[in-house]
Amino acid sequence: MPTISGCLDAALLDLYNYDSKTSRAELLFPAGASGRQRQDKASVIKFHLDGQSGVSAYLQIAQQVKQALRLGLLQPGDQLPKVRDVVASLAINPNTVLKAYRELELEGLVLGRPGVGTFVVKSLAGPSVGRHAELRAEFVAWLQKARDAGLDDDSIAALIATTLREASAKATERPSPAAVLSQSSNQASIHQSTTNSKEDAE
Repeated sequence: MPTISGCLDAALLDLYNYDSKTSRAELLFPAGASGRQRQDKASVIKFHLDGQSGVSAYLQIAQQVKQALRLGLLQPGDQLPKVRDVVASLAINPNTVLKAYRELELEGLVLGRPGVGTFVVKSLAGPSVGRHAELRAEFVAWLQKARDAGLDDDSIAALIATTLREASAKATERPSPAAVLSQSSNQASIHQSTTNSKEDAE
């Protein structure tokens, strides 16, 4: 199972293409563009592989598709890059791309049409997708601030991964509103029972 750090590295790789010459993070996907506008007879997603991540190539491709689906960057009807185009751009075996697409199809996210291509059939975007552009812009600004402070890619990934892990642990420890309500109701019932017992005793 991928670690938080591994997923974070993949997410950063998928969303941002850091240009060391200009020292800025450039978004790979234009904000606000619809699936049809972005596609324009071409694929709406560009794959890239990190040979140092320790994650197999087919999993990186599948993860990048899922991340784009969660962020609303890929929508039902959008076409994934053709296998031959991915092979040409990444210099990998066609079977690697086919394996990634097959994995996504088994999960019900895409559908292959013989002789036509592979198309998205299901979105993973949640109700918060409307705020992604704002949050992405804030995150890009934070990344620049971190780099100005002297943090490199590994340090940034470590800082975010540990903070995310700690925040997730605290969120799990915090009781849910339903649990708090149930606890309050139980306490009220106990208090009422105690009061009734005292009245009966008197």
